[in-house]
Amino acid sequence: MGNKKYSKRQSNKSSDTFGCLPTNKRNTGPASTARKLTRVDADTKGARHVPLSQVAIDVIRQIKRRDGARYLFPSRFDPAKPLGSIKHSWQTARYEAKLGDLRIHDLRHSAASFMINSGVDLFAVGRVLGHACYQSTQRYSHLANDTLLAAVEAGAKKQAVDWAA
Repeated sequence: MGNKKYSKRQSNKSSDTFGCLPTNKRNTGPASTARKLTRVDADTKGARHVPLSQVAIDVIRQIKRRDGARYLFPSRFDPAKPLGSIKHSWQTARYEAKLGDLRIHDLRHSAASFMINSGVDLFAVGRVLGHACYQSTQRYSHLANDTLLAAVEAGAKKQAVDWAA
């Protein structure tokens, strides 16, 4: 019962939650863009820190903040509270970008695939995705193997040795 891993989401009013970045000028705290981390309170696994790329940081810094909002995506009705759901916003963005039935989870899968195909090891990808065990990340292992095979083929082609002769 007391095991944090299996307990309900811990509420910490003084810390940042989903989509929140500090509004103070010192740029400190758990969601500091200076540290390229943001805190995400997931519904099922509790809060964790997620690394952000510089491109993501640059995009976040361009988002106009509402007065009195401590969240990057505040509630329409109360800027002191986080946005409850992104369902409508996601559907609108998807429609305007002509992305069909693309799900947010598809973007997460694509990001993992891009990391693997760029040579990032499965352990690091699993940590970025927040996987608690390596088996969850194993579904991407075929991508790592494909990348390794492509590397071997590129090396063999570069050698240009005709072993059959």
